[in-house]
Amino acid sequence: EGEGSGQEEAIERTWIWFIGFYTKSIIRSFVASCREWQLSGFLMPGKPAVALLEGTGENIRAFLRECRTQLFATVPRAGRKMTIVMEESACTDRKFAEFSETRFVCDAGSHKRKDMSALDQLQQYLIEKDCEYAFFEIFKYCT
Repeated sequence: EGEGSGQEEAIERTWIWFIGFYTKSIIRSFVASCREWQLSGFLMPGKPAVALLEGTGENIRAFLRECRTQLFATVPRAGRKMTIVMEESACTDRKFAEFSETRFVCDAGSHKRKDMSALDQLQQYLIEKDCEYAFFEIFKYCT
């Protein structure tokens, strides 16, 4: 179908887990690149970190190639651990209108690290977005 046909391409979702994602410039570049590839979803930086990419399969794959070869090129090898934990195809709608950085940080004093992600807040966020199922898939193998 050509442009203006009124039919949107099938939406896919890719859920990603990172052992940690901290560098502010890489976070900004990740978010900007997702938007350039017309992806929606979110990146929750910290330790651990989670991302959801929503868009056409072609755009998701192109973004992931760019991410691995360009965005993460300056990140030390040990910090590049990115695990695709779940892929969904033929989704009927987007759960997120745009791509954004979303932070859920543990309360001050509740953990010695200042960048620990508050997973209970992430779980509540996913419930609100009708994506609760993803929380258990994300952390089934990565904890």
